[in-house]
Amino acid sequence: MERRPNETITVAELAAYLKVSRGTVCGWVKDRKMPAFKVGSYWHFSVPVVVDWLKEKEKSGNGSERPD
Repeated sequence: MERRPNETITVAELAAYLKVSRGTVCGWVKDRKMPAFKVGSYWHFSVPVVVDWLKEKEKSGNGSERPD
């Protein structure tokens, strides 16, 4: 997920990257398991924050599991 600093991605882009459905990503956001913010009525994700979140999941031993 190499991108420019402070770049944001959409639900669809994140779902494609993580190889999960958009509904799964939305569920994580709804359950506050994934950091996100809204722009208007659309969820967005900060790439550096998502990268940090993924690294933390790997460190905690949940890297091979889905965060559900």
